[in-house]
Amino acid sequence: MEKISIRRYTPKDYNAVKAIYSQTGWFDKTTDSKTNLSRKISKDKGSILVATNKKGVVGTVSIINDGRIALLFRLLARNDTDGKKVRNKLMQEAEKFLKKKGYKEVHIISIKGATKLHNEYQDQKYNKGRLYQWFWKKL
Repeated sequence: MEKISIRRYTPKDYNAVKAIYSQTGWFDKTTDSKTNLSRKISKDKGSILVATNKKGVVGTVSIINDGRIALLFRLLARNDTDGKKVRNKLMQEAEKFLKKKGYKEVHIISIKGATKLHNEYQDQKYNKGRLYQWFWKKL
């Protein structure tokens, strides 16, 4: 079985992370700009993690935490990998990061109807919450 390692994101990882965002349909040119990712890690070191194996960067997660709530954002894996294994490793490392910061819970938002992914999260002991519709706009 192929070894997956988790480490902090660096700006050198941007193209690989952007490719994962694009491949999985999550890339947004503003939210996911190189500048925004660099700004995030400069303010909160270790708040973006990448999963790597011999293929290079195969997964990523951003950890959003504000003192009150912690959220796993863009928890994604390349389509040509064992996505569940990659996401689980990323979750475990993100949870360690948040425990060190004193958080007692962590949240994930998933697309309504993504049953396979919902089951995967529940297998990792996440409780399924209520359905929400998330709204946003660019400023």
